[in-house]
Amino acid sequence: MGQIEKIFKDEEGVTAIEYGLIAFFVAIAIIVFLP
Repeated sequence: MGQIEKIFKDEEGVTAIEYGLIAFFVAIAIIVFLP
């Protein structure tokens, strides 16, 4: 959890890991909400 907190506390810019997490959750949302 420490690494995740460090990532989200970094407000200077969106890191590649954050882009990966966003893409991951968006993909799940699409799979869940689309019929």
